[in-house]
Amino acid sequence: EERGRQALETYRSELERAPPAPGSAADFRSWRGAGAGLDAWHDAVEEASRGAESALQQLAALLHEDVVFHPPSYWKARRGKMLAALILREVGQKFGSSFRYHRQMVDATGTTACLEFSAMVDEIPVQGVDLIRFSEATPDTPQQIVEFKVMVRPPEAALRLKDYMKRRLQEVMSGGGKL
Repeated sequence: EERGRQALETYRSELERAPPAPGSAADFRSWRGAGAGLDAWHDAVEEASRGAESALQQLAALLHEDVVFHPPSYWKARRGKMLAALILREVGQKFGSSFRYHRQMVDATGTTACLEFSAMVDEIPVQGVDLIRFSEATPDTPQQIVEFKVMVRPPEAALRLKDYMKRRLQEVMSGGGKL
């Protein structure tokens, strides 16, 4: 138990460090150019981290109408832009300022990305990956997210996130929560 507490304190102190230096390998703003959709995703995440109201509109524009969202705690995928936007917004609020991307891997076409992240869920340090698949851009349509898959560890964090999301989605759907 003491080792767990020490690991948590070390992890928290790492998360509370100053943001990465602009242009460093850990600064996701320097990861530009892998794809217009991925650049737009990073812009939306940055806006959300500042609490900007425009982040939700940016996210909505980036999500395809029929996006498929795979949450970390359910086998069944969730479908649709509104539900995916709501889930991503709520998870972003739960993670808050503890959320950080650490690495990015993108395929040669710029349509599939794997983003490694860390955050806190209550007092539990979380590590995970976002696997994002974008549509091909056309002259009339920008790249949009068509599939978003999230995997997290440890299992306890995924379960707490599941409980939080169940509660928040029930509040929103019943009209008692802010959409």
